[in-house]
Amino acid sequence: MFRCRFSLWFKVGFCVLVGLFLLLPQNVMAEGENVAVSGTVEVEAQSYKRDYDDGTESDDLNDVALATVEVGIDAEINPSVQGHVLLLWEEGETGDINDFMDEGTITIYNEEKCPYYLTAGKMYLPFGVFESAFITDPMALELGEINDTAVQLGYRKGNADISFGFFNGDVDKTGKDDKVNCYFANASFEYAQDPYSLGFVVSYLSNMADAEGLEGAVDPNAAMNDEVQGLGVSLNVNMGTWFLTAEYVAAMDDFETDLFGISQTFKPEAYNVEFGWDTGRNATLALKYEKADDMEINDDFEFGESRYGVCLAYELYDDVVLGFEYLHEKYDNVNLNKGESDVITAQLAIGF
Repeated sequence: MFRCRFSLWFKVGFCVLVGLFLLLPQNVMAEGENVAVSGTVEVEAQSYKRDYDDGTESDDLNDVALATVEVGIDAEINPSVQGHVLLLWEEGETGDINDFMDEGTITIYNEEKCPYYLTAGKMYLPFGVFESAFITDPMALELGEINDTAVQLGYRKGNADISFGFFNGDVDKTGKDDKVNCYFANASFEYAQDPYSLGFVVSYLSNMADAEGLEGAVDPNAAMNDEVQGLGVSLNVNMGTWFLTAEYVAAMDDFETDLFGISQTFKPEAYNVEFGWDTGRNATLALKYEKADDMEINDDFEFGESRYGVCLAYELYDDVVLGFEYLHEKYDNVNLNKGESDVITAQLAIGF
């Protein structure tokens, strides 16, 4: 479906870009002054205990961490051109100084003049939604999230947003040159009638091996004979004080046996279901159940088979939230030690 030559995508993108400029207001090149700075700081304390079925000594750990520091800068250059920069630091995950540049994009879009838009730069690609009321990221995010430099072309009007784009992935099919040969597509629809709303999103990725989690587990000496496509589906229902979130992310076919240094074929997939309640007293209570298959691949990509838990978030002041979370995880895979774990996390977070 998305296996056209890059030259065709380039021509389409160029035509859309020209069309956007033709439809922009006459003062499109005027200098803008509107700049907004936002940020997030999250401090977490966590207790982790894992018991193994084979009698191996249990892991019993606890820690306090500055989990996240995030600073975003958004500039409206003019009514039709916006710039966005996001700096992100995560303890234990952000290493080299270059890793701090999480996003940097230019968007050409004017809702009043034209429903089409173009975004170019380093971004989180629209593959998966990954909404969660919990402190810990869902396994669907760990599987499917992808951050790369790309060009995205889209149509946004009313409650519909449809887009497609292309980028140069890091995991290439054997014999392919290092060039722009990966594609993505996304379609989201929303219906709202206060106090109810319904959102549905479906997304596609041409090479699932480029997803952040899988990419880190790829054996650099292995050959990839065939690209495996990815699919994401998300549903969000808001019923006033109650809400339901469900998401499924998966590879659409089996990966070959040696790509991740293992001896059997596998097809990673994960789903997450959350049900929550806004108590009306500055507190939100949520329950979850999530399950994954073929996500205990090797030491670089180890996740439980299933996980359930509860999370309570309380807004102490405006933009100041204190959260508590309990998760129970089950590990059941022939490649790793079977067992169960219990994780308790407390988080103090501010947003500005």
